[in-house]
Amino acid sequence: MGNPILGALCKPQPLQPLVPALAATVLACTERAASSSLRVSEETLRKEALAVGDFSRARRRSAFNLGDASVTPSFEPPLSKDDQDAQARFGFNDQAYSTLKAASKFATNGQASNAAFEAAWGKELLEALAVGSSRRDFKSPFPPPDPSDDGRAYDEDKLLDALGALSVFLRTLEAGGLCGRWEISVPADDDITLPAQFLLREQGSVLNGSAVLAVLRAALDKAGIGCHMDSYFLDPSTTKQSDYQPTQLLVSLSGLRQK
Repeated sequence: MGNPILGALCKPQPLQPLVPALAATVLACTERAASSSLRVSEETLRKEALAVGDFSRARRRSAFNLGDASVTPSFEPPLSKDDQDAQARFGFNDQAYSTLKAASKFATNGQASNAAFEAAWGKELLEALAVGSSRRDFKSPFPPPDPSDDGRAYDEDKLLDALGALSVFLRTLEAGGLCGRWEISVPADDDITLPAQFLLREQGSVLNGSAVLAVLRAALDKAGIGCHMDSYFLDPSTTKQSDYQPTQLLVSLSGLRQK
C-alpha cells in the first residue's frame, strides 16, 4: 500500500472546509465509545479532558522531557488568526487529543482496554457515518482478482463489504474537511488529528489510535475477517529524519483470514 519513494512528487490536495457538525459527531462517537468500553461516564470523561490542558503545551512539554527543544512545525497552531478554518482544524485536533488522553486514564487493562475501546469506537463511527454501505461503494484501482484463484483464506464478498464501509467513512471525512485525499491502495493524506496521534504514541498513552484504524478494524470484524494490522506516519516530501514532518497515515494489512 502506498509508494513513499515518490517523495516530493506526492502533492496533497487542499483540505475541504471543516464541517463543525461532522467534527462534533466524531468527538461524540469517541466519548460514547470510551464511556461504554472503559466504564466511565461521559460527564466524568469531559471533566478529565478539561484537566488535560492544551495540546501545544503538552507537545512542548513532551519535547522538553525528551531532550529536544524543537517542536514539529506542522503540529503547531496556524500563525494567522485570520485563517479560521485552520484554527478550527487545530481546535478539533486539540479536542481529540484531550479526549483520548483523558480516556487513557481509565484504560486500566493496557492493550485489552485499547482493543475494547477501538472496537467500540469503530462500531460507533460506522453506525454514525457509514450506514447502508456495501461492496458497491468500494472502487479498486487494481484489476479484479482471477476468479479461478480459490486459495484465499477469507470471504472476498465480505471483505469488499468491509472496504465499502471504509470507503464511505473516508469519503465523509474528506468532504467534511477532517482528512485529505485518500485511496485504499495508498496512504491517506492530512488526517487532521495526526498530531494528536503522534503525541499520544510518543507519550506511551494506552489509547493512541486513529478513527480510520478503528473503523477499518470494526468493518473487518463485522465481516468476520481477521488480520495483522500495522500503521505508520509518513512524510512523502523527504527521507531526512531532521526534516521529518508527517502528513500521511499508512495502514498495512497482512495475513487476512476468515475468523
